[in-house]
Amino acid sequence: MALRQGSTRWRALAPITATVAVAAVCLLGAPAAEAAPCANAEATIDQASGKQLRKAISCVIDKKRVARDRDRLDDNGKLEKAAKRHNETMLDQDCWAHKCNGEPGLSKRVRQTDYPKGSKEWRVAENFGCALTPRGMVNAWLEGDFQRRNMMNPKYEDVGVAAAKRLVSNPPSGCEGDRVTYTVVFAWRKG
Repeated sequence: MALRQGSTRWRALAPITATVAVAAVCLLGAPAAEAAPCANAEATIDQASGKQLRKAISCVIDKKRVARDRDRLDDNGKLEKAAKRHNETMLDQDCWAHKCNGEPGLSKRVRQTDYPKGSKEWRVAENFGCALTPRGMVNAWLEGDFQRRNMMNPKYEDVGVAAAKRLVSNPPSGCEGDRVTYTVVFAWRKG
């Protein structure tokens, strides 16, 4: 039986139909917003500034997290400072490691920024590497268990990103040429 506008059944179903239509628009609109591209995600070393590359990698990480039902990360200046210090130390010392000669470990580097000040509990993790583009770096990290666990850890709430347009003199395989060196610090704090 067809429902005609003006019929008793139509009037009874109209509010439900309108609610379903609004819900569908809201639900279908959300993935479109999430699918918006990250500016400079495919930019190379000559096409974007360090700041633009940092924003791009942060955006790509958030897109990957959201696709896996994780919360977006909040950019944190203190964590960015810790990431930048490590990036500079690696490049200045020609060291490709999580801890270079004379450098404190990750936890102490983060404590030096006052990120955990006043927190009863906090945790940090770090990824670093080099890639031609921000998306390329995130995709490479997704291939490694350690880096993927850091990036996708649902407890992490904050992030700091460093990007430098230079490399160590003897980079690992795949890091030759016009690559950018990235360090990303992930963290959470409570209390």
